[in-house]
Amino acid sequence: ATVSVLNWERSRENHTMADKIVMFDDMEQIRIYDPEKYTSAVNLQEAATEFVDKLEKFQTVVTNVVNSVSQQGHQIDQQKLKAIGLKLKVKGESELRKRKEAELKLRVKEKQMELDRYVAEHNYLRKVEQEQRQLIERLSFTE
Repeated sequence: ATVSVLNWERSRENHTMADKIVMFDDMEQIRIYDPEKYTSAVNLQEAATEFVDKLEKFQTVVTNVVNSVSQQGHQIDQQKLKAIGLKLKVKGESELRKRKEAELKLRVKEKQMELDRYVAEHNYLRKVEQEQRQLIERLSFTE
């Protein structure tokens, strides 16, 4: 706080002390300042305080942006993991379908072989039946 403004005039070694500001500092010591330097120091202190306030606001904004980017990065990582999981699932489905297809083709081949065997047996039995009928007819005419 400013105690008083002294208007001194002193002529010792050609120095004058006119219009000086006398104050007590934080340690209760008396300080004498030039008004221009004092005003300049006060302005500088106000500018520094304003700068610190702006810096704190900027730091808050940066913190918010970093948190937001971090959160979005986390969501992106989750989506990547989900996509990788789906890709593996699709690949697994594809492999499963290929195995199932091979299995079904094998079953079709087996059934086709079974059908061919039944057709051949059916043809053989028809031939035997026809031969037996012919034999029966021959035996019935001969009697």
